Amino acid sequence: MLLSSQRDPSTTAYRRPSATPAPVGLSQSSAGQTLGIPPFLETPPPSPGLPRMIPRPRKHFLPRWFRKLLRLLIWFLIGSTFVGLVRQLLSGKRGNTFLGFNSSPPQSPKEYELVEDNSLAKIPAPVLVVDKEGSPKWTISVPPFRTFPLRPEEYENICLESTHIAAHVAGLRTRSILGRPGHRPGYYDVDPDFVDVAEAREAGLLPWEGNADLMRNWDGNSGGESQLKGPPLSWDRKGGAQFCQKSLTFVLESSDAGLGTTLMALWMAYGLAQEENRAFFVEESNWAFGRYTDFFADPPSQACQLPPDEERVPCPHYARHLVVSAATMRWAFGDTFLEHFEISGHSGVDRQTRIFELARKGYDALFHLASDDAPYLPQRVGEIRRRSEEDGKLAVGLHIRRGDRHPREFQYEKSYLPLDRFTEVAQQIAKRFGKDESLTSKEGSTIYLASDDPDVYSAPEFVQTERAQDRILLASKSTLEAAGKGSSTKKNKFIDENIGWEGGFYRDLFWSLGQSSSHHSPHSPSGIDSHTPPPVPELALRLRGLVARTYLLDLAVLGQMDAVVCTASSVACRLLAVMMGWDAAITQGRWQNIDGDWHWKALDW
Repeated sequence: MLLSSQRDPSTTAYRRPSATPAPVGLSQSSAGQTLGIPPFLETPPPSPGLPRMIPRPRKHFLPRWFRKLLRLLIWFLIGSTFVGLVRQLLSGKRGNTFLGFNSSPPQSPKEYELVEDNSLAKIPAPVLVVDKEGSPKWTISVPPFRTFPLRPEEYENICLESTHIAAHVAGLRTRSILGRPGHRPGYYDVDPDFVDVAEAREAGLLPWEGNADLMRNWDGNSGGESQLKGPPLSWDRKGGAQFCQKSLTFVLESSDAGLGTTLMALWMAYGLAQEENRAFFVEESNWAFGRYTDFFADPPSQACQLPPDEERVPCPHYARHLVVSAATMRWAFGDTFLEHFEISGHSGVDRQTRIFELARKGYDALFHLASDDAPYLPQRVGEIRRRSEEDGKLAVGLHIRRGDRHPREFQYEKSYLPLDRFTEVAQQIAKRFGKDESLTSKEGSTIYLASDDPDVYSAPEFVQTERAQDRILLASKSTLEAAGKGSSTKKNKFIDENIGWEGGFYRDLFWSLGQSSSHHSPHSPSGIDSHTPPPVPELALRLRGLVARTYLLDLAVLGQMDAVVCTASSVACRLLAVMMGWDAAITQGRWQNIDGDWHWKALDW
């Protein structure tokens, strides 16, 4: 009620209320002096519930049209920046600047960083490009002055980086840093943002296309790249030889000491090439065992010519010209491969039928021994067959793997399976198949043995067995020493150095064959440039070739047996199943794994 009497309706200001009466016994002035109240504060402040005596300043808002104009200006600046980047990417006068990786491959999506650098034109890597419509795309850049094949680590890096740059480009297109969240591409899913190398070359999108300065100034001495041999390969498909439309090149690499894994991957790669209607080629330049034709006949000829080296890439799988090697097997035959080719709804080994068929196609087409060993194989197999028919016994092959490959069975994972287990299973097979209609009714078997350990042949358990082949034999040090005793003549070089094969196939032993103490493994620190593999001496290649030929002859003979006993932890055992065929090995059960309950599987992952 008091507030209404204090407001003057004729003005917007407020009148100051009258002073509060002084307390009894004191005058107004004396009270102020006694309490120390300044004269200008004699009037007490208004109540907090009352309106402010001084009006609050008004807020000035920008007009709506001005705010819209400001937003348009900001978007215009962002768009201009993007267009400027696109023009810089496409401008040949400014150099072929592009986006890619400038360091070692990342281990997770959070670790990679895209950089803009002309020097990346010298590095084989996936790169970001922009098409004619201004949309971001990606492709693989392999400079034409690089020698084919690339180093194994470079192929691996390309596949690692491809995953990250594909996600980055997808994020640019979908305005999401996660690319395609929740989507796991299948084995044959094609990324719409990928531009094949041939198309990227024709459109001039690659950093080295038309870059005369880069080609002219390249010295070929940095980063391990080889020197440029003449002008780059012509990519004009309107003249000259007819290039293959699609191809798969399998690279035999020196980094893989084991021959079994290489053989299985080689067979599967051939079957995959047939499945995808690709021309098939084999590259042997850096193979640790020498030349492909030292062991096998030439691969089937193709009706078209190899594409330029820079168009053959390891990833992505849907590239026109694919490279498969030991370094890229987990992309070529990894999880998405298994998801596509395994038969869903089946269990156990029955899921592997299609993968088995791929390997079998490769075996039929490629496993033809070279001329030196080719005549021996039918002669030995024919001899075994005649003896089996005359004796009425089953021909059972045993393959015993030692060395650095141990069983999967937990009890023996640090050692090896007992030898008597092999003979026991061989006897069980003889009882099971000895009365087969194709054989006589007499039970029993003749055992043919193959092993990477020479001492296994002299074990008491195998006194009654025969060697699978006797053309090339591995000898232990004790055997070589015994052969050298009592000889008055000068020993040959092999016995002088006592190059024995002890305990089976070991990686380090393989790399040291015929090498000096400073040259063991191509990956060991030896003072040699890691980009350039050390030259392999002639003696080392010869010894490695003997080891490989022994291995191949053992497989070739055992693959023709009535039954085979082996350990599935060894790749050679799984190769033997492929050589026997699905019906004999799996359906009839003539291929027996004694290393636990593991079934047939092409490769270990």
